[in-house]
Amino acid sequence: MIRVLFFGTESVARAQLAALLVDARFSIIEVVTQPPRPVGRKQIITKSPVHILAEENSLSVYTPVGLKSEEVFEHFAALKPDLIIVAQYGSIIPLRILQLAPFGALNVHGSLLPKYRGASPVHAAIIAGEKTTGVSFMMMDEKMDHGPIVSLYNCDITGDETTETLMEKIARLAAAHIADTAAAIVAGTTIATAQNHDEATFTTLLSRESGVIHADVQSAEEIARMIRGYSPWPGVSITLQNGESLKIIAAHTAPTISKNIGQITFGANELLLQTKEGVLAITTLKPAGKNEMPADAFMRGHLELNGVFVQ
Repeated sequence: MIRVLFFGTESVARAQLAALLVDARFSIIEVVTQPPRPVGRKQIITKSPVHILAEENSLSVYTPVGLKSEEVFEHFAALKPDLIIVAQYGSIIPLRILQLAPFGALNVHGSLLPKYRGASPVHAAIIAGEKTTGVSFMMMDEKMDHGPIVSLYNCDITGDETTETLMEKIARLAAAHIADTAAAIVAGTTIATAQNHDEATFTTLLSRESGVIHADVQSAEEIARMIRGYSPWPGVSITLQNGESLKIIAAHTAPTISKNIGQITFGANELLLQTKEGVLAITTLKPAGKNEMPADAFMRGHLELNGVFVQ
């Protein structure tokens, strides 16, 4: 059996671990995941999706706060893995740890490398209006998403996905191929090919500020893609002249109705924001400190906001 040391944290990683667990070719000698963290408004300490699955299958789970200490390195060295597999772990893994496995470290990345390296490739593909994305299986080196490609698998972006739903699609696609890919690496029946680094594009860590929109420089279509790309987090919000913040949950585009860029007007059932090009028709929103609601319900309670501008 192939001794696998698995690094992963979020839902895409959970799907990969689940696929490996049901394949008799692999023995998961340990699962490394991010420590439990506070989640939600009540800040409840919560284990990661990978952590929960590992415990359900009686696997050894390791949750180091960092990976740079000698103690952590010696812990991994003692495990003697054949192969390391990394998916959505959430931290940089030092090269000397990656080199512990004789067959290297295989990474599952949610884009078609070298495009969209970094922390938010799925978000970036949606926001850029891509029609296709996919999964890259690559061998890891000392640089982020830089190593040679083992295989690529494509999936379509229909234009309706949020980051959450596209990640689910990518997770299923990767899970369908991860076991055979890993086994082929150990068997020596696959050849990794160097990336064209001149074609690389990069994504960054997201913050709440990532969802700030600017109606004077962005089109309605660009903002609509941001809403899907930043769903469920960090979300996209607008701030009205009166200081009220509204998180936009769902919206679509409509033709221009006004020359007053940045103005909010009331439609029949939608809150309409005039942008540089086209109108963003907001159908569902969330006022600060309140629950999500249909735009028409919000408008009925805020008639005074018809015609105001966003900040």
